[in-house]
Amino acid sequence: MVEHVRRRRLGALPLLLAVVAVTLAAWLAAPVSALAKSYEIPHVDIDATLQPDGTLVVTEDRTFSFDGSFNGVYWRLPAGDYEGRSVDPQVESVGVVSPSGQLQSFSEGYSGATGTYELDPEGTYTEVKLYNPADDEDVTYRIVYRLPGLASAWADTGELYWKFVSDGWDETSQDVTCTVHLPVPAGQSVEPEGNVRAWGHGTLDGSVSFGGDDVVFSVPAVGGDDFAEARITFPVSWLSSVTPSSTPRMDSILSEEQRWADEANRRREMARVVYGGTGVAVVTAGAASVAVPLWVLSRYRKRHRPVFQDEYFRDVPSDDHPAVLGALLNDGDATSEGFTATLMHASDAGAVDLNLVEVPKKGILGRPREDYQLVKNPRRADDLSDPVDRAFMTCIFDDVAPLVKGYEPPADGRVALDFSRLKKVAQKHPEEFVEAYEGWSSAVEGACTARGFLTGESTGAGFCVLCIVLSGIALVLGFVALLAFEAPLPAFLTLLLPVAGIVASLVVVGRLKAYSAEAVELRAKLEALRRWLKDFTRLEEAVPTDVVLWNRLLVMAVVLGVADEVIEQLRVAVPEILDDPGFMPTYIWWSAHGSMGSPASVFGDAAASSYQASTAAVAASSTSSGGGGGGGFSGGGGGGFGGGGGGGAF
Repeated sequence: MVEHVRRRRLGALPLLLAVVAVTLAAWLAAPVSALAKSYEIPHVDIDATLQPDGTLVVTEDRTFSFDGSFNGVYWRLPAGDYEGRSVDPQVESVGVVSPSGQLQSFSEGYSGATGTYELDPEGTYTEVKLYNPADDEDVTYRIVYRLPGLASAWADTGELYWKFVSDGWDETSQDVTCTVHLPVPAGQSVEPEGNVRAWGHGTLDGSVSFGGDDVVFSVPAVGGDDFAEARITFPVSWLSSVTPSSTPRMDSILSEEQRWADEANRRREMARVVYGGTGVAVVTAGAASVAVPLWVLSRYRKRHRPVFQDEYFRDVPSDDHPAVLGALLNDGDATSEGFTATLMHASDAGAVDLNLVEVPKKGILGRPREDYQLVKNPRRADDLSDPVDRAFMTCIFDDVAPLVKGYEPPADGRVALDFSRLKKVAQKHPEEFVEAYEGWSSAVEGACTARGFLTGESTGAGFCVLCIVLSGIALVLGFVALLAFEAPLPAFLTLLLPVAGIVASLVVVGRLKAYSAEAVELRAKLEALRRWLKDFTRLEEAVPTDVVLWNRLLVMAVVLGVADEVIEQLRVAVPEILDDPGFMPTYIWWSAHGSMGSPASVFGDAAASSYQASTAAVAASSTSSGGGGGGGFSGGGGGGFGGGGGGGAF
């Protein structure tokens, strides 16, 4: 991993002298890749002013966050023919913006001296190279340039079609804002979706808004191979210094944008359906009465009554994978607790090692921070036979770890991943993270299906569905009728009955699962095991001292959500279990280091929050406007001037 410069095996803490010796040796032996430099672009602010002659004057502030030593940065400003016109960028000024907002201007020069910049026309772009050494710091660079004749004057509209972030940046441009000032004549103003329309193209999480006479484009992140594009139409008379073309264009623009907006909105809607499930459809459905769902529930419970009726169960009830048993308790769906339990299961098989590492913070005075790290043991990983364990290894080490910034595949196959990297990967690559996690969850749910836990037999849910429909119709018609006849407020209380029927049916339908006879028994024993794990020290019986048994029980305690209670009880009742070497490979996951928390809890929290954030990032994006009145970006476009540009650092 790029930032790992010191590591030590997590376990009993060695003597201080040994720690120093091992740390120094590991640092000296670190590969060259550990010292590699990197940078991010956390903020981009673009201010563009369109002039009456069609020239666009651009002021771009781009913040670079350097990790390591760099000599400077560069822009590649696109150049070439556009709509029959030659558009060649003209650089007016370049410099560094201080934290107080003051500009330190650079001078044009070709010696490579600090505080100078070079211009290098390359045909399809002009490279602007800024020389300004930086080391582990954040620097904001500014470039001001003109794009003569960029705007088009058609017979029926003026048009600005421009990629404000081109598709050739070496790193992702984050937190991008582009404000476009239009050449509004005196006495006139911008009327959104009236005399001015605006669209954004690129990633679907971008948005377009109007602020006074300005149009503002905002994008959370633009990948190096992606672009962010603005398209604005306005009265052609505002380009007062340009002779309009005889060709009309407005109808084709509106047609293109509506098509792209419709497609983008369809994609957003699909994401919202996946994220929100069928909530809206269920809410608009209804039920006729409370009696029918209660009768269905009573009949279901009689048919699914387990033979096992004891209050407690004192062992893992089957040889199924712990994550599969957890899914069985969750109606066949994989759980985040099962993800953590799978990690412990794979670790117990020797396929995953747990390390404690120190990662340096940026800056000269930054103190190292400690983090947990997973390391793949390739030989043991190849021996894993359970598809759930193998899917977990693929998720973590084949899918997620390579997404970490600066990742280089190790020659020995011992891929490593810090816990803290999970959230960063989820933030920067939400779709890939969701796909990786769901690869594991699909393996768990597939195992449930293969075991035949859910039979697909009738449970009586159809009666509840019918009641939902009938009560929903009654509710709507009743509400409309009461409004039409201007009924008094107490009359509306009669609508509570169909509402109660809908709620009751929804609750019952959620509990009706066609479990097999074996699944019914396993669920009963798992619930009894959960109760015993919470109460075993309060019962008048001997506490088991079998280390092998407790290894299995602790993993199941994670799945059942009672691991903390189990550890606390073991510390009081049988502390020798915690010190047994045979229990250490499992117990180590619940042994906290300093203020960091236990590895299992830290990993579980990171994985669960990362998955939720990644899923929400895909679904929660603004809606596109086909009419140009603002809203979310569409996925079309690409025809604006500015492709093939970009930049980076050197």
